[in-house]
Amino acid sequence: MSKLPNAPMHLSSRQAIAKFKSFLRLPANWDSYDASVVQEATVREAVSFVEQIDEDGLEVFFTAPGRDGEILVELKSGDKEAEVCFYADSRSMISFFTKNELAWEGGLDENYAKLIEQLKNDE
Repeated sequence: MSKLPNAPMHLSSRQAIAKFKSFLRLPANWDSYDASVVQEATVREAVSFVEQIDEDGLEVFFTAPGRDGEILVELKSGDKEAEVCFYADSRSMISFFTKNELAWEGGLDENYAKLIEQLKNDE
């Protein structure tokens, strides 16, 4: 179900965006395993994605920085889960799971509609 026009952003979306911005304060080697810093461009891409999924009625389940400067965003719906990863080189990839099994992978731009449809499909 999509949100109503001009409805406020979901709390989980607002929290995810705040978390992304906090990732910018992480220093190099923040994990003590030589992790890279998260770049502003990566945060902007992740924020844009969360704003869009929020408009489409979906909520963020989990988010975390990665050791190579990427940002992971997880979405869940029943027994379906998607991991969307935003990389420092501007790539964004989806790994989609059903019942904990990898169902498909692909780029976000060409698979966004498929991602939304499958997360919203109650089958």
